Amino acid sequence: MKQILTVVAYVLLWAMPAMGEPMAFLFFQGDAQATKRYLADDDAPAASNTTWGLTSAGKLCDLAVMCDAAPGAGTSWDFVLEVNGSAVTDVSCTISDTATACLDTSGAVCSGSLAAEDAVTVYAQPTGSPTTRRCRASLHYTDTDGSEHAGVVNMGNALVITPVDGRFCGLYSPATFCNRASASDTEWPMPNAGAFTSMTIRLNSASTADQYTVRNESLACDYNFQATFSGQSALRVTCASGSGAQCATCDFANQDRVVIRYNNATPESHARRVMLEWGGAGGLYGGQDTSQSAATDYFSPLGNLTGTTAPYRVGVATQLQRLTVHRAVADTGASTHGVCHDATHAIPPTCSGANHPTQVILSGQTTAQNMSDVATLAAGDYLQMSIGPRVTVDTAIQVYAEFVTLPGATATPTQTPMATSTATPSPTATHTPIPPHPGCCDCPAPTPGGPPEAWGCHTPLPTTIPTMCATACTYSASTVCLPNP
Repeated sequence: MKQILTVVAYVLLWAMPAMGEPMAFLFFQGDAQATKRYLADDDAPAASNTTWGLTSAGKLCDLAVMCDAAPGAGTSWDFVLEVNGSAVTDVSCTISDTATACLDTSGAVCSGSLAAEDAVTVYAQPTGSPTTRRCRASLHYTDTDGSEHAGVVNMGNALVITPVDGRFCGLYSPATFCNRASASDTEWPMPNAGAFTSMTIRLNSASTADQYTVRNESLACDYNFQATFSGQSALRVTCASGSGAQCATCDFANQDRVVIRYNNATPESHARRVMLEWGGAGGLYGGQDTSQSAATDYFSPLGNLTGTTAPYRVGVATQLQRLTVHRAVADTGASTHGVCHDATHAIPPTCSGANHPTQVILSGQTTAQNMSDVATLAAGDYLQMSIGPRVTVDTAIQVYAEFVTLPGATATPTQTPMATSTATPSPTATHTPIPPHPGCCDCPAPTPGGPPEAWGCHTPLPTTIPTMCATACTYSASTVCLPNP
């Protein structure tokens, strides 16, 4: 009977809709004015201060733009993708008169095939004399064949900054990018497990000795993943297995905290833009709030934009899952944080109700995660994060989730395991993943100290099951996990 129940559970889980594939987006923001400007966090007339290098080959598609307010009657902006200094007019859209947003929906909505290290940015070209507005753009990053790309995040800005040796860069990009004194001020939690693959860094001018190292603060080790400049203005590096005090692999676990450390005994003045890529998990959406406010704040990637004016749009349907909250220092009271989104340009978008995941971080907690709820967005939806009122406001707080595709058709295996009265399953010495269920936690590591498996279980289960998984899931017949009601 135990064997039959195990097989029945296996078949039921296999028939459930699969979780979506990882998706990747790039984000750009800046002022659109009465003269040409690039969207690179700050007022940026020069392309050299505004480009990111692609981490791997692919295409950029589905441009979506929103501005805080309209350009004004009789005026407009054309928002255009630029690659290696040339306009890609197939990826463009226009905001004019009283409009505040646009989507690229006509003709070819993707660029041609782009190569790793290609320099990309988005600019706003005015017609007439539009009023200066803060605008934000997103692009869907795909593989060259149109399939979904590995997870990425882009960070940095157009300001020329002279950091201090040993300081930190992260997904918080005002005037202190790469110049945060403490890693806890700018690190970010990874919402899912994966492995780093490549990183690009572009500077506005050549560097003789800048060095940037990806670090896992949770493991207290540097990855063998470092960009060291010696006369270049752009570099692409790949991650490799480490040795000695380095992280042994390029892997990161769910909720591991990551940051980039800057080193240069003679610090240099540059504008810096970084793009980081990984496999096994989707791209990030979120940001960090350091406003020291006890009120609810709203914010988005590329900056600490508090208040109510910072949503982005997505140009293609997507989902956000695994909402993750981290505080540098535990609060003395509970606070609620969430994914806010709407089909219309609401300020702020709706932050509660069905299809709007939230996560409470309790008094004494530093990290919390919503493993079961997702936000489903249609093409053109507006999106930002909320940080609820806090008791203790003297610390940084980070809120992130990962992009995945909408769930696909029900998976159908080529062969369905069948239980019979005479069949006796053969034991196996290695773990056997079973199909995932969206309500289950990351399963424990198959080997002591190893990384957890995402969205599944293995045989045999380890003796010790992490508290989070034991609370959220029921482990049955040593082979499957089902979400608790």
